[in-house]
Amino acid sequence: MKRRFALLPLLILPTALTLQGSFFLSDAVWTINPGDTTWFANDNAARGMTVNPVTGNVIVPSRTGGVSVNVVNGMTGAQIGTMNVTGISGGVFALNMMGAAADGSLYGINLGSGTAGTGVKVYRWADESAAPVLIFDGDLPGGRYGDNIAVRGSGNDVEILLVSGDTTNPNLVTIAPDGMGGWGSSVTATTGVGRMQLGTAFGSGSTMFGTAQGSNLHYVDLSTGTALEIFDSSVFSIGVSPIAVDPTNNLLAGLVTASGEIQLHDIATLSEFGTTLDTKVLSAGNANTNASGDMVFHNGMLYVLNTNNGIAAYEVIPEPSTYALIAGLLVLVGAVYFRRRRA
Repeated sequence: MKRRFALLPLLILPTALTLQGSFFLSDAVWTINPGDTTWFANDNAARGMTVNPVTGNVIVPSRTGGVSVNVVNGMTGAQIGTMNVTGISGGVFALNMMGAAADGSLYGINLGSGTAGTGVKVYRWADESAAPVLIFDGDLPGGRYGDNIAVRGSGNDVEILLVSGDTTNPNLVTIAPDGMGGWGSSVTATTGVGRMQLGTAFGSGSTMFGTAQGSNLHYVDLSTGTALEIFDSSVFSIGVSPIAVDPTNNLLAGLVTASGEIQLHDIATLSEFGTTLDTKVLSAGNANTNASGDMVFHNGMLYVLNTNNGIAAYEVIPEPSTYALIAGLLVLVGAVYFRRRRA
């Protein structure tokens, strides 16, 4: 008679004990340099971008040669086409920044100032082939708007965040569907908060991160406008302007526009914030005097735009922290698998 014994549950153990380690950035998967296209040049005219989560395409608004919205393949960097810009007008710049919702709808904002009466306009595209629809047109309190836009949610749960350009206590403006087929807005005044107009990103829940060149990184409660944390320059460079946040993997990326340094940070434990996981450089050596640009996490990638210097895509690669443990357990599984024969 033969009996065979296999401790099969141990085959599951390595997976259960595999913990997520650090992350690092690949070299650039693709890059668009100034002059590679008709719409990206050393002229301060391309300052923002977004990624459509439905198509994976990179969407870049530009004012080079006139207003355009350019659609780029997120995996290759090849241009696919352009979007409809019919009716986009007004403001200091007719179109400056864009964001995307989870359902593939796209949103763009002009550069305007409520106090100067130039007006703030926000447009919505249902998808990449749709015409833009004006969903907000009016003045807002505080300094200029349009240097940032953050979007999250989908359908009737879309939430658009704008931060005014005030150097102290900027306003947080939320634009969302009003439940009656239109759009409404609300304003929350911040307290004890510095300049945040050039780097704006949603955090988890009712929080956001914001910064600008020369200012500290702020972590703010959206419902009250109070700073939950202001990070000292010793842990986060005040040279950073654009930022992006990946709440799922607890990552924050920042771009030092002057040098083109891209920083990847771990924000799993904010009290220990300051760990820089990796850095890369995106620069053509051109001045970016407005410290403008944009960053987006999407599907294991980080997309970066440094105005006047380039657009690039990087893989965000996890480093499992338990290779040795897994190898040891696999050896153990092999050792305990045995066959016993008995007459």
